[in-house]
Amino acid sequence: MPNLTKENIVDACCEAIKIWEFGDNNVPTPHGRTDKQLITYFGGKWMDRYANNLRATLSEEELTALIYTCGIEKILTVRQNRPKLEECGKYLNSNSKFGNFVTASLGRKDTARWDYGNKFIKELASNLSTAGGEHNALASRFLFFAVPQAFVFNYSKPLIDVLKEKVRLTDKTVATVGGEMSKLFEEHHKYLHLLPRPKFPSKLSKAIKIGSWWERRVLDLAVLNYWK
Repeated sequence: MPNLTKENIVDACCEAIKIWEFGDNNVPTPHGRTDKQLITYFGGKWMDRYANNLRATLSEEELTALIYTCGIEKILTVRQNRPKLEECGKYLNSNSKFGNFVTASLGRKDTARWDYGNKFIKELASNLSTAGGEHNALASRFLFFAVPQAFVFNYSKPLIDVLKEKVRLTDKTVATVGGEMSKLFEEHHKYLHLLPRPKFPSKLSKAIKIGSWWERRVLDLAVLNYWK
């Protein structure tokens, strides 16, 4: 497998720090959010749900902002399979199996953790569908910010295109795309772990650490924008 360079990763880290604090300049307001805002809101809902047994009531405005921030707003215009945004909150509230997935994945090797991450994405994606399809792109991004301790990777066409070129991706299923990202993570984790990082919200810092959330965020940007 071809390796990312240290320069790729450092450049991606610098970009990640900017997006954490200031957001993506390519996403216009009022839709755009910073990574800090997204994980504070969605990750905070998860923490309230599981730490204090409160219902995760999610704002449709914030879910829409997540969609625009992540550049997947086209899913809102496909009338025959518009995602059921309310299912995001229902999933966190009622799916005890999902909580069990998270617990079971902790402390395992990266490839094993990804096997659980794949289950997270596929199950939520099917619940979001209004026409029998799957909303993998939305499910992966929602879980990435809502559950930082879950080992998931973003699923997107731009990421698939890079992986096709660099690692000869065999197919574009969630399992294969995430599996390749997991391999890259294992290959570069030692260096990713040493990167500078911003100050995270205190109640989420443990979840961010045990899920290697920052490392996964930097890797995502490194693959998408700096792997030449």
